[in-house]
Amino acid sequence: MSTEGPADEGIAFKRVTFQTVPPLGTTAFLTFAHPETRVALLEEKRGAEWPTSHLVAEPDFNCICIDSNRVGSDVVQRAEEWIHPKSALNNTSSVVVKMAGGMNTWVRVKSGQAVVCLPENEWNDALTALADFVFHETELRRLEGEIAAEWSRAEKDLPLANDVTPEDLNRLGDIGAMTRSVWMRRIRLSKLERPLTKCQFPLAPSARKLAVRLRAAFDIHDRAETLDGQIEVYEYIYEMANQRMGEYGNFRKEYLLEILIIFLLAAELCVMIADFLRNNHVF
Repeated sequence: MSTEGPADEGIAFKRVTFQTVPPLGTTAFLTFAHPETRVALLEEKRGAEWPTSHLVAEPDFNCICIDSNRVGSDVVQRAEEWIHPKSALNNTSSVVVKMAGGMNTWVRVKSGQAVVCLPENEWNDALTALADFVFHETELRRLEGEIAAEWSRAEKDLPLANDVTPEDLNRLGDIGAMTRSVWMRRIRLSKLERPLTKCQFPLAPSARKLAVRLRAAFDIHDRAETLDGQIEVYEYIYEMANQRMGEYGNFRKEYLLEILIIFLLAAELCVMIADFLRNNHVF
């Protein structure tokens, strides 16, 4: 963790970034093994300069931490305006999670941003719960987007589950690639199942509640079940398509082989008839 700037009572700006390996000389804040190997890095800046740029590459996110025991309503309002700027053209909505301790303790989250309004001694665990949740929810959302983007392709390939024509065999490579893609999505979702259910890092009781409430607020359970059903539809379509194309391909090979055998038998019969006629002086 790096610290820059002068101390500002009860306020801190933190940025969580996810990388494959930590840069030389830095210590990972968190380490993830699934669904892919990543480390979370935590940068901190204390001071009056709040970030103006909201654009980060997901699952990275910026976070304003506010000490609920020390700051006034003006700072809270400023944080609300930061996460929901009036001038933003695409001001997506956020989800707020109320915490124990009254109206002044809460966490607000949206894509690429978060505001934590909790006692300062709870910030670190809250950021752990947030980083764990954001990392896995982003992967779930990525899978949802990939599945949604391929529906038209699946609908186009659906007839192959029932009937295959000679022209369809030219698409065998594309169907195979799509099948492998579906299997990889099944594997990715399987790796997500446990971390989507609960945080994978030790947390204080209040942060554990935050992790649970984040998952409820973002409807993680139902979304994962829906995605599981959608992937199952893809699996059925491409399993049947591969089966039909394999059967048709084998049928064509067997048919051609049978034609060749018949041709050879006919040729052999012609030779035998010619020999018989010649030996019996028919000609």
